[in-house]
Amino acid sequence: MTNANSNEPQWHIESEGARINSLAHWEKLAGPKSPKHWKPGRSAYECASSWFGSNGRPAIPSELVNLLRSSEATDGAKVLKVLPEHRVRFDDLPGEPRNADVNVIAEGREGTIAISLEAKADEPFGELVSDVLESAVRKIVADTPTNGVLRVQQLAASIFAKGGCERLPLGDVRYQLLTGVAGVIAFARDVKASVAVFVVHEFVTDQTDDAKHLQNMRDLNAFVERLTRGRMNALPGNELFGPIAYGGSPLFPDGERPALYIGKIRRVTRSKGALGVFGVPVEKLERSFKPAADDGHWEGFDEVRPYALAEGGGVYLAQNSDGYFVATSEGALADLLDEELPSAYVRRFDSAMAREVWCAERYARLQRV
Repeated sequence: MTNANSNEPQWHIESEGARINSLAHWEKLAGPKSPKHWKPGRSAYECASSWFGSNGRPAIPSELVNLLRSSEATDGAKVLKVLPEHRVRFDDLPGEPRNADVNVIAEGREGTIAISLEAKADEPFGELVSDVLESAVRKIVADTPTNGVLRVQQLAASIFAKGGCERLPLGDVRYQLLTGVAGVIAFARDVKASVAVFVVHEFVTDQTDDAKHLQNMRDLNAFVERLTRGRMNALPGNELFGPIAYGGSPLFPDGERPALYIGKIRRVTRSKGALGVFGVPVEKLERSFKPAADDGHWEGFDEVRPYALAEGGGVYLAQNSDGYFVATSEGALADLLDEELPSAYVRRFDSAMAREVWCAERYARLQRV
């Protein structure tokens, strides 16, 4: 992405046709409706701030640049236009369109790329689909017109390919993730892009809580597992995954369907003394490492349970008074390890949360038990 740090960028930020050249200008033209939502540490402010460098001038977030470089489909892409608070309609039903935090038009080697970013501090990904449906049913029984049920049915059929992983029931899907993916596909079709990229941009700040970050991680990973029909059980950071097959009809039935990719990036602004689990690189979450002395030997551990399976072995979770552990059996994950490391090993973590985050990043492509 050659224009990431240009002094005179060939790209621009705009809202309703007006150019945005500063954070204050973003707040005025594309800020939240309520001023109380515009404050450092929360998603609206942090999202906008991420698009300006230390000199206050527009700059593409470095984490987005690195994410796009991780895939052949987007490597070398040049950002052309950034559209904050961009509205996209993905169906013909009455009601509000999808309101993307940031939509981006970029130019890749094979044509136009459409990118949609969902900004999150530690706010949840909206309601569960079950809550949306319950609200619609209440309107129906009260003789109040609603298209809520039909909208959910169309979204589910268009986004989730048939015959996929059903570990996550539709009712437990976060509605915002469902509409976010539909929104980027619709956006890609609007701008005639061949690639649609949905990105969750997470902000870890002094005002966010690790327990809420963890719940968001779980919700996103469960969604990804269903979306990819079990090919991925989690979404590692800074790695774009795709193309992902999706249903298409009835929302996207005709013409060339854009190839769908999904990714997650993170920006940390927390104070150094309060970084927590989500404020440090995932590789720093482990506290010690040692080769397993005897494959399958669990003496001294409590509550041993399987986590994931791989050809030739598996991943297991255990704990005792010394901490929380991840152990792999002989032969498992050899293709994911550094050559100098054994394939049977034990890693120690200070907390169950740290272990869970590390496992999600490390074992995203394994079959979860």
